[in-house]
Amino acid sequence: MADHVLTLNAGSSSVKFALYPASRPEGAPRHSGIAEGLGSRARFRVKDAAGTVVEDRELGASGRAGATHDDALQATLAVLRVRHPLAPLH
Repeated sequence: MADHVLTLNAGSSSVKFALYPASRPEGAPRHSGIAEGLGSRARFRVKDAAGTVVEDRELGASGRAGATHDDALQATLAVLRVRHPLAPLH
């Protein structure tokens, strides 16, 4: 896997992320997303480089007051692990 730059922007009720190729960080991100509505009915959306939504779902376990920033970070890492796996043995 080529080197990438991951940006995170955590607000009071949202977490945004974008994954850029290190060779062209000024270009379009390979994937970007947002978890919004944290603390209440949160949603998690991810787009690919073409802007196509590749994931859109409710975030957090049912029966809880609302998803947390930790839930958002775990969802972000999970989607990146699937779409951008690390090189073998890492």
